[in-house]
Amino acid sequence: HSCELCGKGFRLQRMLNRHIKCHSQVKRHLCTFCGKGFNDTFDLKRHVRTHTGE
Repeated sequence: HSCELCGKGFRLQRMLNRHIKCHSQVKRHLCTFCGKGFNDTFDLKRHVRTHTGE
């Protein structure tokens, strides 16, 4: 499975689906610490750890 926008390849369709969101300008999930936006809740949670040290 490959991304039609950038050519990056993925073994699983669900991983491609998740990746495609990174090309969107809409960032629905915002960090309450710094305001940085993310397309995916997993990415937001990983980012928040940079503030909390968890």
